[in-house]
Amino acid sequence: MAASAWALFNTAKKFIGDGTFDLNAATGGSHDFKCALLKSTYTPDLAHDDWSDISANEITVGIEFGYAAGGKLCTGLSYEQTSGTAKWVIDNPFWDASGGNIQGIRHAVIYHVTSGKLVCYSTLDASDITINDGQRLTIQISANGVFTNT
Repeated sequence: MAASAWALFNTAKKFIGDGTFDLNAATGGSHDFKCALLKSTYTPDLAHDDWSDISANEITVGIEFGYAAGGKLCTGLSYEQTSGTAKWVIDNPFWDASGGNIQGIRHAVIYHVTSGKLVCYSTLDASDITINDGQRLTIQISANGVFTNT
């Protein structure tokens, strides 16, 4: 599945500039990011700042098989620049449904683990997505990265 364009939350722009977000850090430190899945009950609002502002809209944990509360750690982080255009690249996040279906998915959000600050979100589909037992949901990150800076 190809993710739609990711939208940066308003305060993410500040946190990228002041170093709160180290977009090039190795995974496993104070600059980890997670990608979480949200239900259709979430109404995207770029004024949201913190994971706690939207976490009540996370897909139901305990019923969904193969999804852990808080989402999945983002890997393969790099902030690259070519010909004056910078881009933030991460590995494609994925979830495997095991023992049951992962259901009710509409949006994905990336947030900074240590601070809880929101980075960006994407609406994955206009209707709810169900990943059937034994299947995989992969969010295909664009070749242009999660976002670009020109």
